[in-house]
Amino acid sequence: MNNFVSNARAYVAFQVQFNPKLKEKLVLKSYETGISQRAIVEEALKCYFESNEAQGGSVAKTSLTKQQVIKQLNNE
Repeated sequence: MNNFVSNARAYVAFQVQFNPKLKEKLVLKSYETGISQRAIVEEALKCYFESNEAQGGSVAKTSLTKQQVIKQLNNE
């Protein structure tokens, strides 16, 4: 008998505070693309961690600057 729960996704909720300009860009990008804000932030975090790991860094000792992270979030 298959365990129907085995394919379930587990999500953890937490709050994030953005500066107003970044939040505006997130809302606009979500509206323009039809992609949820959650999905955009999730993808940005995945890119951040993959980039950081590829450079041999750790989250606590990142080589990405704040401006680079914001640039990735804005897809510039």
